[in-house]
Amino acid sequence: MPFELKNILKKLRVIAFLFFSFLLIVPAVAFPADAGIEDVKIGLNPPVQISFIVKNAFTKDIEEAISSGIPVSFTFIVECRKIRRFWFDGYLGRWVFKHTVKYDSLKEDYVISLDESKKVIRTRDLNEMEKLMATGDSIALTPVEPLKAGRQYECRVKAELYPVKMPFLFNYVRFFSKFWDIDTSWYTYRFTL
Repeated sequence: MPFELKNILKKLRVIAFLFFSFLLIVPAVAFPADAGIEDVKIGLNPPVQISFIVKNAFTKDIEEAISSGIPVSFTFIVECRKIRRFWFDGYLGRWVFKHTVKYDSLKEDYVISLDESKKVIRTRDLNEMEKLMATGDSIALTPVEPLKAGRQYECRVKAELYPVKMPFLFNYVRFFSKFWDIDTSWYTYRFTL
């Protein structure tokens, strides 16, 4: 083999080793430990309301990405159904809503949009931003049929965290942000009226 070809192959092996080492290390560092839904509460006075918190949703990587101006969204999915013992469960509804945050570097604050209340909240406090992003508070649900006393019901809640989709060419700049896409597992809450 010519000397130049040996050098090129050696460099390619080093680059491949570094690349695959990076792929193994980054997910372990970037993903939050045990992100999940907790403290689910259902208010049964009409309208039916649900409250919950996403625990361990933020890491330093995510905080730094938000502070650098990358908009981030939490998508919350709530599904409710009526439990039937000897038949298929009854569908009561599916609700999807988002909390989106973007850091405004000119005003040096976080702008949080809450879909369920149609509110836009500005804050300079990182902890308050994280709380607003990760908390669903008394969100009204309108089931397809009214809930009845003595029946058993089930609500499931899930959260997904993704960077907001940017124009096509900007996705190349944010290639490694895919390593902090988060899906929590479903949290199931059963109750009887």
